[in-house]
Amino acid sequence: MSDFAISNHIPVPVKRVAATRQGRKARYPFEALEVGQSFFVPNACLNKSARKEGQIIFSAVPARKRHPDRKFICRAVVEVEHGVEISGVRVWRVPAE
Repeated sequence: MSDFAISNHIPVPVKRVAATRQGRKARYPFEALEVGQSFFVPNACLNKSARKEGQIIFSAVPARKRHPDRKFICRAVVEVEHGVEISGVRVWRVPAE
């Protein structure tokens, strides 16, 4: 005997549409990048529970699906701004191979 009750006639919920398609502004500017351009995301802006690079790469997935001809590379870096070292992640758009 199972601990889970079996139900009948429960409709499947409608699949939710991605947030950016609902009009919410994308968090990272993947769509705006041209080949050779990059953007930097300081660690302070990243979700602490996620791996730094992993969170950014996961965010790139919708951009890659919409534009399979685009390629992005992501690296953990330390940048210096006004004499202060800032850890974060830089994302580059590179030529698709």
